[in-house]
Amino acid sequence: MISLLILTCNRKGMVIRSLRSLLRVLYQREDVEAIILDNASSDGTAEWLTTTALREKPLQGRLRVLLSAFNLGVVGGRELLVEQARGETLVFLDSDVVALQDDWLERLMAPLADPTVGLCGPGGHWVLPGWKWFDSIEPGYTGEVDVISGYAQAFRKADLDGFSFDWSYYPYWIEDSDQCLWLREQGKRIVCTGDVGLSHLYQGSGDDGRGPQKMAYLARKYRGKGLIRAERE
Repeated sequence: MISLLILTCNRKGMVIRSLRSLLRVLYQREDVEAIILDNASSDGTAEWLTTTALREKPLQGRLRVLLSAFNLGVVGGRELLVEQARGETLVFLDSDVVALQDDWLERLMAPLADPTVGLCGPGGHWVLPGWKWFDSIEPGYTGEVDVISGYAQAFRKADLDGFSFDWSYYPYWIEDSDQCLWLREQGKRIVCTGDVGLSHLYQGSGDDGRGPQKMAYLARKYRGKGLIRAERE
């Protein structure tokens, strides 16, 4: 089974558009489930999810909605979603991602056919020398990268055995890179898929004001281990 894991907070209008595009795959494939966690929204998102979304009879049993009474952040939210997932393959999707093509899931997961690949997705980045920040991949690039942006990531649940979602990144930002570098430390490859038919509408909106501190913390965990391109060249 494949589990689509979606976290949202106060994005009612956006999540309606996103889910209507992403969840078409549940009508096409019986081996896919979707779990949506509302992170203590106050704009009616939770109400829409528990009424309108769950009334779609063809989705019953394969669409689950979780409601948190307080904001768990991306770190806590994704930790809970992984715990709840029934699939062997997991897909993190932000609630501002829209599917433009019906075969997006197959294209997103394709690199996982190679057991050496631990995680893949379209948002590839390099870690800059000195662990200063991130540099996006060149347009059209597909292949191994340092990290993949968390707006769309596919990976095997079994490959996360031993991984702990680090609450030092709460409420969000750079937790996705931590997951990638941990997998690299386990000997897995991180692969950029290139375009798979997904659009990330609000990319770059994740600054919580503590980026430099979190980047320094990431560097302390992984610096000197030869996990990033800048340390291998």
